[in-house]
Amino acid sequence: MSPMIRVDDEVYERLNELGRTEDSFNDVVRRVLGLASKKVNARALPSSSAVEDKGVSEVRKDIELFGIIDRHLPAHWKETEARRDQIMEVVKNFLRMPSNIPVPERHRKAAKEVAKGRGVEENTVLDKCGRQIFGTGSGLVDQFRDALIRIEADIKK
Repeated sequence: MSPMIRVDDEVYERLNELGRTEDSFNDVVRRVLGLASKKVNARALPSSSAVEDKGVSEVRKDIELFGIIDRHLPAHWKETEARRDQIMEVVKNFLRMPSNIPVPERHRKAAKEVAKGRGVEENTVLDKCGRQIFGTGSGLVDQFRDALIRIEADIKK
């Protein structure tokens, strides 16, 4: 039998907020601690070397943002490191821009910055933010932009 861990009401509520429907509390804690998921082989959170490079407070912000993004995108958005990292960067760039700029323009600029910084085509980044997480069909860009709006609203709470 696994050991029991007692948590107060505030921690319990936060674990519920960070979790997805299919998550156990153990899944949420593994994600927050940066441990590999037992469900998916891909690493979901920064490694310990990333913590050393970026600093603890920056990694905490990334983990919190990761949890927020995770609530608004399909679970497989983080299956590959390249997709996960590019989507995280797009979201961060989007959030840094003034909110009075229209969402489509902020999204496009954010993707362009990521593409330039990584030396890839802008369409490669946009593909990760659309087809690769939402599948084929029309309205994929709008689905991602809707998620960006919800992510921004969550952060402002």
